[in-house]
Amino acid sequence: MIDFTELRNRILSGEDEESLEAEPSDVQKEAMHDTVTLTSLVVGGFIMGLYAVDKAKFDGQILSSGDNDYSGIIFSLFGILPFAYGVGRITRGLEATKQAERYERLVGEAETLVEEMESELDEKDAEMEQKAAEEQAQDSYHFDFLSESLSKDHRPSIGALPFSPVGQEGIIYRRQEPSIW
Repeated sequence: MIDFTELRNRILSGEDEESLEAEPSDVQKEAMHDTVTLTSLVVGGFIMGLYAVDKAKFDGQILSSGDNDYSGIIFSLFGILPFAYGVGRITRGLEATKQAERYERLVGEAETLVEEMESELDEKDAEMEQKAAEEQAQDSYHFDFLSESLSKDHRPSIGALPFSPVGQEGIIYRRQEPSIW
């Protein structure tokens, strides 16, 4: 039986509860992977935030000195450009990750296709070898062919001449019959 009071107490106290850690997103992985990307995002974001605070609260007095207003140059050179550089690096990294995943999937599909084709070829080779073995078993006797072990028992069928004729055709080698004499 199940003890519901013990189960309720364990649930309320949080026993057997796995700690759930948030999986970082692809953008976070790309931003934290490279210090150049992270630095450019932080510097660009800080300068753009400083510009926004300067314009909102201080009427542009922080980034200007006297008659000269450097806020536009500072905002564009040290705010927008580094931030855009960091965002560009992140988007290029995400695109490269997608391409790598596509490439890995394509390679996996190609490997499975090659393995299937190799198995089919192996099966066909096995069938061809089996057919060749069957044909050889059926046609094991070859007329007028001599094997090396049987050649010493055969003589030319030209008659009783002790030499073999040279340049003649149609010499058939047959097994010498044992004679009584």
